[in-house]
Amino acid sequence: MKRTALVLACFATLIFVSCTSADKAVVESKAEQESVKPAAETEVVVPETKAEPVVEKKPEEPKPQKGSAAKKEPVLSEADKEYARSVSNLSGAISKDEFVEDKKDIMMIIDDLNKIIENRDYDAWLAYVSPASKQYWSNPKNLAAVANRLPVKGIKIRNMKDYFLYVFIPARQNSKVEEIRYVSKTITKAVEPKEDEDLIFYMFEKASSGDWMLKLDTL
Repeated sequence: MKRTALVLACFATLIFVSCTSADKAVVESKAEQESVKPAAETEVVVPETKAEPVVEKKPEEPKPQKGSAAKKEPVLSEADKEYARSVSNLSGAISKDEFVEDKKDIMMIIDDLNKIIENRDYDAWLAYVSPASKQYWSNPKNLAAVANRLPVKGIKIRNMKDYFLYVFIPARQNSKVEEIRYVSKTITKAVEPKEDEDLIFYMFEKASSGDWMLKLDTL
């Protein structure tokens, strides 16, 4: 009986020790698992990017000057504009006073020529024609050549009077001459200005006497 009790006691002690060791092993195993648990991954924060338009800087515009240094375009009167148009080919060679005087003389001659054309006064017209033009249009060959160019065929141009009646007058009827254009200091055109062009009705040449004479067209 005592022997049986002793065996039971030993067996119980053995079971207790085994359970205790197993629990310890479980505990140690958990501890090891916890000790080798991988560290939590560090979260990488990627900064948010936002697309921006490409901005190209414009070149700076020149700033207007202030005060006395500022340059202003001069305001031209109509008379100044006409003077500029008239002497454009001879800038600086013709003074404004010369232009005013020349235009006045030429426009007076044109007024006379308008009356001469209206009256078909050949002798009065001939007094305004330059010597060189008289010589040129006294040549029968030139007269015959210009007759062939007339829009109306069959007209005979035998002398300067025929030239005056059939060439000079028809080309200048209803003309409205308003301005002059310098070709040189001694040669000018009398024109009717248009938007894009000038209609040339007369050419004048200054004689040695200072008078403006008609310079007739040549072929």
